[in-house]
Amino acid sequence: MTEKNYKQSTLERYAAAGYLNFGCRRYGPMDRLCAGKRLYADFFLGGISRVAAADMSKIRVDGSGKDGEPLTCLHHRDNYTKAMAAVPAEFWPVVRLVCVEDRQIVATGPEKKVKRELYAARLDLCRGLDRLVEFYLRKR
Repeated sequence: MTEKNYKQSTLERYAAAGYLNFGCRRYGPMDRLCAGKRLYADFFLGGISRVAAADMSKIRVDGSGKDGEPLTCLHHRDNYTKAMAAVPAEFWPVVRLVCVEDRQIVATGPEKKVKRELYAARLDLCRGLDRLVEFYLRKR
């Protein structure tokens, strides 16, 4: 894939802009970027966005003989759930917004207030990603 055709995620744009340089000095921006990407991978591969659509309690009649989700899907779903628990509740909303929903942090109001809120949100993002780095390092 060429660089010209690749659309960066919000987390990748934040890393390029230097917004992942806050927080604990043990981990760098690349560590935080990798942890955020892995969280999204667990979310996507775990099929969490599709969970509401499939009723696993119903008997399957398609003749495939499979009982529910594949083991890899369940593994990623379990990783995502445990990663959510590793991030404190006060950091989770901004981590989910940027890493899973791929949306930017937004603040409104006077310029001084906006700068203060964006700085606080980026700091919370880095703190939450630090907890994810620790969680994924323990998983090895």
